[in-house]
Amino acid sequence: MGSNTVSSMVRNFTFIVTAALTFSFASLACAGQKDFHDQDLTGKNFDNGSLNGADFSDAILKQVHFDKATLRHANFKGADISGVWFTGADLTEADLSDTKGTSVNIRSHFDKAIIHGMDLHCNDCSFKGADLRESKISGYIYNCDFSGADLRGVNMRGMSVTAGGSDSNRWKGALYDDDTAWPEGFDPKAVGAIFKGSDK
Repeated sequence: MGSNTVSSMVRNFTFIVTAALTFSFASLACAGQKDFHDQDLTGKNFDNGSLNGADFSDAILKQVHFDKATLRHANFKGADISGVWFTGADLTEADLSDTKGTSVNIRSHFDKAIIHGMDLHCNDCSFKGADLRESKISGYIYNCDFSGADLRGVNMRGMSVTAGGSDSNRWKGALYDDDTAWPEGFDPKAVGAIFKGSDK
């Protein structure tokens, strides 16, 4: 048997195994499996999964796909979300506190979510009423809604608006304090944010 034939067989086998694993995890989500606490799920696919209330706390979720998944009230506390894709996902009232790494957030919904200490890069996302205290927001942030969000202690020094120079984001009613670090020249009062002292 030639080396090319062996290589082709290995590639086909790897593809089949990967597809089977992807299918099995997607099937678990559809079948109601929601306890993934402390599991290593690196590279798994939960796209379009129904995962409301699922427990991913302390799990390793590197490069996991949750595109268009419903994750309301899901628990990601302490999880490693390095390279996670939340494109189009609904994380309303989810707990993402103390997560590690940076996820891909495009058209994601984090309304009323707990996002303490998270490193955020996002476009076209909703954070209405979310608790983002002590988080970091950096990179080009476009068309995001932070209305009513708690931004006290948030570091936004590395945040940039769109290349055209206009801020497409919404900040009305967002809370900030002396520890909130805004981008240079940014006036939070001018965009409707409200100064509020720390609860400490």
